[in-house]
Amino acid sequence: MAKLKPLIFGGAFDPFHNGHLHLIKMAEEKKYNPIYVIPTFKSPVGKKIHAPYSKRLQLCKLGTLGIKNVKVSDFEGKTKKTCYAIDQVKFIKKIHKNQKISLLLGDDNLRKIEKWKDYKELIQICTMVIAERTNSKKEKEGTLLRNKIVKISSSKIRNKIKLKESIDEMVPKKIKQQIKTNGLYSD
Repeated sequence: MAKLKPLIFGGAFDPFHNGHLHLIKMAEEKKYNPIYVIPTFKSPVGKKIHAPYSKRLQLCKLGTLGIKNVKVSDFEGKTKKTCYAIDQVKFIKKIHKNQKISLLLGDDNLRKIEKWKDYKELIQICTMVIAERTNSKKEKEGTLLRNKIVKISSSKIRNKIKLKESIDEMVPKKIKQQIKTNGLYSD
């Protein structure tokens, strides 16, 4: 049996898009297994979330359907409160008691990690896996995912939907259909 390398990929996923999918595929190539996709119930930094939690959870499940190593977790939805990265790591650590837990985060978030709740404990109990989101040449502490930078953002997708522009290249077809069916992001 292959050794497990659990990885947490948390975020608003508002909506889930091809950039997220790319990072999951890169993590799979690096043999992370399982990969826990954990949608945020409520932003810990007060950022506005546009779609209801249940719809974003559904989009994550739809976007990762058929990827055997991915588990979309309803952890934050069940708590119904603001959760932090430290909470996600402690939750996954209860499932994988004897494995080192890894946390996927963008290099932009790494620069702000000192502002995160219990960040000193966080960096002690998990390994940071860094996804490049900027062209920063700054040295990054942690394991580098070595992903290509995908110029897709959830805010660009939401804006295109409002303007009734195509998002075909930005999201999987089944997610586009679900967004349309549920009337998400059109207001």
